[in-house]
Amino acid sequence: MASLGFWSLFPADLKLDAWRHKFWEHVSVRPLTVFEQKDGSRGRQTAMASISTQLDLLLLLGTVAAVFCPCRQNLRPLSLSECLLHTVGALMSRFWTAALGGVLALERTLSLLPERVAERWSTIRLGRVFSVQQAPMERKFSSKNKLSVSPNKTLSPKDVQGPAGWFSPDGEVHFPGASAAPYTSRIQFEEAAKMPPVAAFRLINEQGRLVGGVDLKKLEPPVDESVLRRIYNCMVSLNVMDSILFSAQRQGRISFYLTSFCEEAAVVASAAALENDDEVFAQYREQGVLLWRGYSYDDFCQQCCSTNKEPARGHQMPIHYGRKDMHFHTISSTLATQIPHAVGAAYALKLEGNRIAACYFGEGAASEGDFHAAMNFASTLDCPVLFICRNNGYAISTPAAEQFRGDGIARRACGYGMDAIRCDGNDALAVYVAVKRSRQRIASTKRPVLMELLTYRGGHHSTSDDSSQYRSPEEIDYFMRHADPIARLGRFLNVSSSEEQTMRERERRLVLDALARAEEEEKEPTLDMFRDVYSSMPPHLIRQRESLRLHLERQSSRHKDHVVGRSRPNP
Repeated sequence: MASLGFWSLFPADLKLDAWRHKFWEHVSVRPLTVFEQKDGSRGRQTAMASISTQLDLLLLLGTVAAVFCPCRQNLRPLSLSECLLHTVGALMSRFWTAALGGVLALERTLSLLPERVAERWSTIRLGRVFSVQQAPMERKFSSKNKLSVSPNKTLSPKDVQGPAGWFSPDGEVHFPGASAAPYTSRIQFEEAAKMPPVAAFRLINEQGRLVGGVDLKKLEPPVDESVLRRIYNCMVSLNVMDSILFSAQRQGRISFYLTSFCEEAAVVASAAALENDDEVFAQYREQGVLLWRGYSYDDFCQQCCSTNKEPARGHQMPIHYGRKDMHFHTISSTLATQIPHAVGAAYALKLEGNRIAACYFGEGAASEGDFHAAMNFASTLDCPVLFICRNNGYAISTPAAEQFRGDGIARRACGYGMDAIRCDGNDALAVYVAVKRSRQRIASTKRPVLMELLTYRGGHHSTSDDSSQYRSPEEIDYFMRHADPIARLGRFLNVSSSEEQTMRERERRLVLDALARAEEEEKEPTLDMFRDVYSSMPPHLIRQRESLRLHLERQSSRHKDHVVGRSRPNP
């Protein structure tokens, strides 16, 4: 009541907005005054105390003005009882008015602090700061960027610290673009050729033996041999499935395929180290991740055969897998498009528990602009994402030596302020441990990690490629004999050749049966290719669909395989 009465006392033609502006200008010039006591100690006059006094004075002056100086149109002088009521209300509201005013003033002062730094102080020198409107004052910044002022006190360089540290401990100015850079009088270049290469983490050598005196039972995180056995079985299953579906494409039974030959450990062991609810953004050679998470041979074959039983009902090309309940985002063949998507998902996952995003790509995708943008976003926004680069030496037909001159991909992470690790991608145990540790690091720090897995592409880039045109058979044979990840882990686990052969024959029958079932499934009619793009089919697609229908009817003898199945009703 008192506050409402106070505001009603001002004349109608008084510009309250201008008055409020002047008031806030007055109280925010000196939000916090620090002064020297006679004994050298510092006293402090807070903004709250000052504002409290000012508000009380304004309330009382307003009441007196309303009684003796009524200048507002149609405003009668207050009676004695009304005057006493306003006066008592003003006095009673002293404490809550002062508190409220103090809080508001403090909030506004803090919000305007960066602006005040830029506007109020015109000249900054090494030993003293001068104000345009007031006497010279010290402006001292703490490590938390809080401001205090002390009149007529000279600063030393070490006393002044800005948001990025304006002065180093030895008194040198720090520039915000690289605040930790030391100064030197000797010109020097950072020579890339002289930088030591990033070491590759390895636990099992090509002979299947632990290296460096590693004890499997003392590894951190601990690794159970049953997990390694499951990884081995999944790698064998992936290899068998790839062989059959690659041959199926050569036989004309499916239209396209990509294999993971010699890269099974990089894909399967990394998937085993992730949590099953981590979001996965794959490139196109990560079918092993789905196989680990429970995607069946039937699921793979239905998708590659484009049947109406697979989720996209044949609207996707083969190997464009996707499974929402397995947190596996649909594959896109266009290089590097999934990397920014993974960063965006990871940024959203910061609001959830400890889930992270895992993004797979090759060293060829790391040459795309999307890679750079995604790395910078992930680092500056503190996104919990694990970047897994399969450096297999070839971007389709382009060898790594023609893609970049630096030390692979892991070295780039330092330029983004990001942690990185390089790993022997054909050592399943090392990949598993490295991904486990990286995931723990990401979940605890909410910061990204870039992992480079050194591996080799044992097969063609795809069924559309002939790798003999750009690499020799001797090269392929060498790596397949010396770097085969399945053989390496099998030797470590003491898997006999007969045991492996039995497993391969069993998996082969399962894949062939799944492929046969998929080939018997009904496919979507060709006319249905126009569906599921828009919620309602637009006129131009309706016209195209009708044109295709007429063509198929005229050429029915040639296109009978394209009209099988039961078309859904027209929209």
